[in-house]
Amino acid sequence: MDDNQGALGDFNELIRLRPGDSTSYFTRGLVRAQLERYESAVADLDMAHRLDPRHTPTLVSRGLNRVRLRQYDLALDDYNAALRLEPDNREAHYLRGSMQQERGQYRAARADYERAVSLKPDQSSYRNQLAWLLATCPQDNIRDGAKAVEHATRACELTDWKDGNLLDTLAAALAEAGRFAEAVEYARKSEPLVTPDLRGDVRDHIELFQRGKPFRAKPVALPAPSRAVPPGRRKKRR
Repeated sequence: MDDNQGALGDFNELIRLRPGDSTSYFTRGLVRAQLERYESAVADLDMAHRLDPRHTPTLVSRGLNRVRLRQYDLALDDYNAALRLEPDNREAHYLRGSMQQERGQYRAARADYERAVSLKPDQSSYRNQLAWLLATCPQDNIRDGAKAVEHATRACELTDWKDGNLLDTLAAALAEAGRFAEAVEYARKSEPLVTPDLRGDVRDHIELFQRGKPFRAKPVALPAPSRAVPPGRRKKRR
C-alpha cells in the first residue's frame, strides 16, 4: 500500500515483542532504506546478520545500502561474503558490478555483469547495464559495440520495446558499432518514453550521433574518504 511509515511502526512493535527475530530486523532495514534512512537501514541489517550470519539477502541488502553511503570497501566485503555463501547469486553479481563500475573498476564490473546475465538471461536490467558499459565505457579495451548491440537489443525485446531508457542504450550501442543512422533513429524513439529529467541527455545523444560520434561516459574519479553521507540524485543507470 506504499505506507512505509506505517510499516515501520509495525516492525518497531514486532521487534519489541520478538527482539531475537532476524527477519524482522532484515525487513525493517528494507523499509528504512525505502525511506532513505540508510544509516538506520545498515544498523538493522547489522543486527539481522548477527542473528543469522548465513542469510545471503541480508549481506546483499547491506552492501547496497553501504554503496548509498559511499562505504565502497565495506560494500565490497558484503558482496564478496554473499557470493562465498551463494556463488550463483545473480543480484550480488549485478550489484557488485554496479558498484565496481561506479568506482571505475570497469573490467571487474564487466565480469560481474556478464555473470549476472549468464545466470538470468531474461533479466532486462542486467543486459541493459552490460550493454551500456560495453557501449560507453571510457576505457577502450572494455568497449565492444557488437556485443553491446546484442545485449541492448535483447533487453528491448524483453520489455516489448517500450522502455525508453533501454532504447537509448541500444542507440548508444549502435553508435559504438558505427551504425549512426540507426542510433539516431532509436534515440529519437526513446525520447518520448524516458522520464522528463532524462530527455536533455537523450537530445545530447542524438546530436552526437548525428555528427557521427559515439557517446563516452566520463572517467570516474574516486571520491576521497569522507564522512558517510547519502549521495545526491543518482544517474539514470545505477
